[in-house]
Order: sequence, then C-alpha cells, then structure tokens
Amino acid sequence: MKKDTFELIIERVIEDINSIEVLGSVSKNEVAGLLSISKEKIYKEYEIINAEVKDKYMKFKKRPLDRHKFTAAFMIAILNKLQTKVEKDLGKEYLAIYVGTLFLKIMIAKENKDLGPLQTRRGNTLINFLNEMKKFKSPPKICDDEGYEYNWALAMHYERFSGRLSVTSISNALFWLEHHNRVLAEEWRKANSPGAPAL
Repeated sequence: MKKDTFELIIERVIEDINSIEVLGSVSKNEVAGLLSISKEKIYKEYEIINAEVKDKYMKFKKRPLDRHKFTAAFMIAILNKLQTKVEKDLGKEYLAIYVGTLFLKIMIAKENKDLGPLQTRRGNTLINFLNEMKKFKSPPKICDDEGYEYNWALAMHYERFSGRLSVTSISNALFWLEHHNRVLAEEWRKANSPGAPAL
C-alpha cells in the first residue's frame, strides 16, 4: 500500500471513529489523537509486516495482500506501535479490533465501488447492512460466558505478549467475520424487501 493511500484511509478511520464507545479510560477523541500521533510508526511497522507476509506466503510478491491479510497486518502494526498506555482490560486489543474492522469495511466499500457499473448487489447489501448496524456483528455466544470480541481480544493479548501474533490467524478470523456478516446481510435484505430474489 502506498503512503498516500494509507494516509487517506487513516484519515477516514479517524473521521469514522467518532462512533466508538469509550475503551476503558480512553475516549474516542483520545483514540483519534493517538492514531494521528502514531500513524508514521504504524505505517513503517505495516510495511515490515507486509514484506514478511509476502516473502513467506506469496508466489507473486508484487501483488498486494488480500483485504483480510492487509487488515491483519494493519492490526498487528497498531498493537505493536500505537503510542498508548492502554493495557488494562484488553483496551489495546479492543481498539485494534475496532479500527481493523472499520478498516475492513472501508476496503470492502472501496473494492465494490472500484467495480463501477459492475458493482455487485451482494457487495452493496453488505455495506448497507454494516452502515445500518454501525459495525460488524459478532457471532452469538454458544457455550461461553464471554462474547466473541472478548475471546478474540484475549487471544491477541496473549499472542502479543508471547511474541506469537500471526497475520494468518487474524486474517482467518476477519474472513469468517466478514462471511458471517454477509449471511446476516442477506437475511436482513430479505426481511426488509419481502419477495426479493436471492443474490
């Protein structure tokens, strides 16, 4: 990703972050400020992670990462380089999840828009659903007292402190989170458009 593209997306994230809930003792204004202050270090870290992932997993290294690996690399860069003392109550991990999923939403919208007249109804349905819900919806709890985001944040916390943060692990979680929301978006579209054909 070129630096100017990164700058544009970061600015969009900072604009959209006004809807964020307070993370521990850190307000949405503080979060936006922390991202702005740390963005140079985050970008440099992203470039390092991006190169490592391409070297390990890609045959054609000049091609860009897919959106899930791209977002995962960005989330790890945030966890490694965001200048904040937010370490209590998984605050840094929750912030990485929030910003990462917002980043993913922006990328889905951009990729669909770039298709021009070939934009898919399926892509538009997902974006409209996410706009309506304000965020990606997590899978429901099945047998755990804690929710999906808590368990994801907890896993990243231990992986971070044991030096085992993985782009492939986080990108896999992002892929299935997107898939889950595509299923929900289709159900939402049908509920709001009785008689609508399947996509």
